Amino acid sequence: AIVWDILFADPDRLSPGGDAAFDAQVAASRRSHFAVVRLPPANDGASQLTQAQLPGLWAAPAQEPAPRPVALIPPVLPAVAASPLGLTNAVIDDDGVIRRQRAGERLADGGVLQSLPLAVLRSLDPAAWRARTEALRAPGGDAPRLVAWRHQADAYPRIAFADLFAVADGHDHVLEDAARD
Repeated sequence: AIVWDILFADPDRLSPGGDAAFDAQVAASRRSHFAVVRLPPANDGASQLTQAQLPGLWAAPAQEPAPRPVALIPPVLPAVAASPLGLTNAVIDDDGVIRRQRAGERLADGGVLQSLPLAVLRSLDPAAWRARTEALRAPGGDAPRLVAWRHQADAYPRIAFADLFAVADGHDHVLEDAARD
């Protein structure tokens, strides 16, 4: 999975051709997951965004006949909007430290928005994703959970950004070569 924890919410006014090229690459990729920010639920009434516009964000559809709109900062590029999406909202403790994350958010209409990590789980382990999504539907199931931070400096693999673009172009061997180095 390639995870873009970046909002693509505004068009590139200086290089619109770059947006078109990036959007074309995203359309060809099945591995990319993108971020969406959830605005306060009090803004839902002013929104027009529903599951129909961003189907890759919903872990579970609304249980009401007409899904309610949800206030979000959506991606502006069509291929990004059609890709797997997830919320990146942080849960900040009273002392200002981020220690918790939500796997998703249960909506008033019964729908469930998935977090970016849950969106990645969906593509890597569908059975685990289904189990976690069902847990989100339960009362209290969308409560934030403590993040298990790793303490070692090299606990996560690092991949050069240029290599990620090569993989997006279909050159899978790039990451295999990097892993051997």
